[in-house]
Amino acid sequence: MIRGRFYRRAVVAALFATMLAVPHRPVIGAQAKRGDKSLKTIELSGDYIIPIVVKGKSARLKVAADALKWPILNGGFANALALKSGPFKGKGKTEEGDSITISSKVVRSQYGDSRKRQRALWADRDVFTGFDGVVGPTGIGYDVVRMTLRAASPGEHIITHPLRSFPLFGLVTAAFEIDVAGERVSVDFNLDRHDTLVNASTGKLLADHYGGALSGDPVQYRLFNSERRPGRRLVLNQPFLLDGYSVGAIAVRIRPEAKSSIPDSTVVPDPDEIIVTANAKKKPRYAITLGTDYLKNCSSITFDLRAKTVALACT
Repeated sequence: MIRGRFYRRAVVAALFATMLAVPHRPVIGAQAKRGDKSLKTIELSGDYIIPIVVKGKSARLKVAADALKWPILNGGFANALALKSGPFKGKGKTEEGDSITISSKVVRSQYGDSRKRQRALWADRDVFTGFDGVVGPTGIGYDVVRMTLRAASPGEHIITHPLRSFPLFGLVTAAFEIDVAGERVSVDFNLDRHDTLVNASTGKLLADHYGGALSGDPVQYRLFNSERRPGRRLVLNQPFLLDGYSVGAIAVRIRPEAKSSIPDSTVVPDPDEIIVTANAKKKPRYAITLGTDYLKNCSSITFDLRAKTVALACT
């Protein structure tokens, strides 16, 4: 399996530096209107699988709410397409320490009745089971992408946030930003995991602001690319609410053996221990991925990519 951080950091950084049961069938091709303009809309539910056609060959891609706009393909599907990599390549390692190569090429893709030209990424081996790749809502060529979670309930209201857009690259992911203790924090969703996942910098920010500590044994969590990674539970002294809803259980992306400045409830403090703090040369990156526990009162997430907004329908 490929390290998830390699996708987000190495691949995205390289691209930025040089140019971030019976399956339910998607409802494809619906048209909504805003003013005089028609909006191409798709509604996804169940396993959120969508068909893709590249160079006349079809495959099944999972639309993951926290994935990139560039599809990431299994090596087997890329080989079947006889894809030849362009100049953008990367290196990584599996959890077992084996080297892998990430290649990329601009391809013409068709998702349902939506056609687009986009950069595709692939590994030199298969990394997904049950489907042929992963792509984010911003990468499938529709103006509106609605991910249905459950049947709508009476009395729902709509919560809307503006999506974060990058110069030149636009909507790389379907993420928005919130303010926590004066810091801008990126927020997205993962519909395959119950708990909320934060990186180490955000875990420290939350522990400082709300009070709290790491607790319990290491846990495993799953990234958007199906990779399992180790982490720790973070228990806060005060509730962390977003739009009035609790984010639920929180896991921090941190290796069990790593030293952390986040308090740890399982460690007895040593009064003679000297703590050395270095001045960080880079500004910390703050990121939160909300799981289904946060979304338990919501029936859908709608990404309006023309308006650059994400809307939750919740009770």
